[in-house]
Amino acid sequence: MSVEVSIIVPVHNAAQYLRKCLDSVLVQSFENYECICVNDASSDSSLDILRKYSEKDNRFKIIDGEFGGPSATRNAALAEAQGDYIAFLDADDWWEQCMLEKVVARAIGTQADMVIFDYWLAYEDENRLDTYRDQSMFSRLDGTVVDIASCPELAGFVGIWDRLFRRDALVPHGFMVDRLYEDAIYSVEATVGAKKVAIMADHLYYYRRNVEHSITYDEDASRKHEEDFLIAQSYIQDVYRQEGISTEAWTEYARYFAEYAYMHQREVRPRERFFAFFDVVREMACPDDGPQLFELWHDDPHRWRNAYMGFVRNNQPGLAWAEAKALNAAGRVLGRR
Repeated sequence: MSVEVSIIVPVHNAAQYLRKCLDSVLVQSFENYECICVNDASSDSSLDILRKYSEKDNRFKIIDGEFGGPSATRNAALAEAQGDYIAFLDADDWWEQCMLEKVVARAIGTQADMVIFDYWLAYEDENRLDTYRDQSMFSRLDGTVVDIASCPELAGFVGIWDRLFRRDALVPHGFMVDRLYEDAIYSVEATVGAKKVAIMADHLYYYRRNVEHSITYDEDASRKHEEDFLIAQSYIQDVYRQEGISTEAWTEYARYFAEYAYMHQREVRPRERFFAFFDVVREMACPDDGPQLFELWHDDPHRWRNAYMGFVRNNQPGLAWAEAKALNAAGRVLGRR
């Protein structure tokens, strides 16, 4: 029998969380899948754990090597994938038991190129779950089949692990390697190429937050994250310009861009570095030719993020620096989710 879904799990020193992740695959009510786990030079017991699952269940397949990051590991798995559909699962996250059953049924029933579903932010250190996206918007879109032209909100729906992809609709060149935020680029390219995107409001994925040593840990204070964020956003804006997305879609993208630009500036760092990042953000948000993102921006309910957007719009890096420094000195938490 042919494989219906290929699950791709990049693994690097994830032993602490890996069993919970793989158990959530093992107990899926939908059974026609393969789970391709790519071990990327782990120095902990991750590979031993993977071998035990593959010995227990031949649907678990291991690729072992030194790949240099999640992009290359995902590309290696995609080259081996046999499924009609592709799902991505990070090694420190997990699924609801009904996840595959629900999303595959929706994909087949709608003939969608992509199915996007909702997810939980899991703060295990605080024993709580939280939402991220606008829940009223998700409820409104639940059950719809759209594309980026009919649903401008898709321009701000960026991710890969919160969706199921039809393999024939995947981005042909795979993931960009040697860069962070490569999943954002992949997501955007797949979205603009999709003719049918099915939306589900079900919370089917648990995205673990505040995981030490993860790719996104301390991303708001990392120079590598700052640089790659700007490179990724420049690429994404080029994709959207070439696609000719609507003003409404640019507005949705502006919300996403502004939130993450703010995140990278909320930690006080050397003044020169702060100013250099600010200048590039302003150039990207207010180009000489192209959409003026901060003219499209609407007031954000988050007070301090909204203030930062005003500083960008008015080209006031000194005030942005002073505010961030004052808030940190006062011990304020600036929008960490």
